[in-house]
Amino acid sequence: MKLTLSQVEPFHLPHIDSNEAERFLGHLTGNESFDFYGSKEPKSLLFYSVVYKYPKVCSGHGYLLTIDIDTFFEIYETVTNGDHKPIIEKFRIGTLGIDYGGNLSVPKIYTS
Repeated sequence: MKLTLSQVEPFHLPHIDSNEAERFLGHLTGNESFDFYGSKEPKSLLFYSVVYKYPKVCSGHGYLLTIDIDTFFEIYETVTNGDHKPIIEKFRIGTLGIDYGGNLSVPKIYTS
């Protein structure tokens, strides 16, 4: 299926520098599309890596999740031992990469 970024809620975990993430996300319009092969449509995109060093490197990589942001953080906050990997693995249905390179007007988006 063909999806646009506006159909998934992008967010990032606190360990990513918020200014860096905001600058990167600011270049996305929501109209960027990608092909997704799966039976369940992703509801959110959890960025686990964002690098914004224009013009040489501007990229973000994240997990496509089957649940929305609010539900994810509700579950995330109940984990007391700090091991969030099982939660991410449970709801992850793929990964998404966005690379700008030196051209911020045409991002390259790929899934796996």
